[in-house]
Amino acid sequence: MWSTLLSINTQWVLLSTMTLGIAAGTIGCISYWRKQSLMSDALAHAALPGVVIAFLLTGQKNLFILIIGAAISALVGAFFIQWIQSSTRVTEDTAMGMILSVFFGLGIMLLTITNRTAGGNQSGLDNFIFGQAAAMVRSDVNTMLVLALFVIFVVFIGFKEWKLYLFDPSFAQGSGLSLTWMNVLYTIVLVTTIVVGIQAVGVILIAALMIILR
Repeated sequence: MWSTLLSINTQWVLLSTMTLGIAAGTIGCISYWRKQSLMSDALAHAALPGVVIAFLLTGQKNLFILIIGAAISALVGAFFIQWIQSSTRVTEDTAMGMILSVFFGLGIMLLTITNRTAGGNQSGLDNFIFGQAAAMVRSDVNTMLVLALFVIFVVFIGFKEWKLYLFDPSFAQGSGLSLTWMNVLYTIVLVTTIVVGIQAVGVILIAALMIILR
């Protein structure tokens, strides 16, 4: 056991997952103050179809490519949540639940189809549902570490603006802070945090990570 803990690969995985935990807790607090705790859960589930589609298009399990696919899928999910909320009488929580169910169901369907194709059952895409940190290689760890540090840096460098945005939006807007761009930035860092953690903890548990660690 001690030899496993002292392994350089284990130490890198621990470092990257600890950094992910800090980033998840930070963004989880922002989601809480925006009263959008379900948003992280919805976008995490919405990322699954993007992972499978990225694999189908490239035919390789490259974490960076899969993260791009997951990010695009999650951003599409966020767009549909905003569109449903603004265009219908459906409340935000209901819209999140709809997108969560539809996108996750689509992801499971695509995953089932992929696993039936030649070589698909060897792709390891099932690990993106519940995660498998032990299966991460050095390149995966580096990708996750860099993106998690990016999220922490964005929140840290604009901490004053984030406080105004969360606690007094009217004053923030009067001070010249663009709420539209802050909403865009919030969505970007939220999606980045989600897609960074899907390899380690999966699309289901990344939402739990953001809720628990806040």
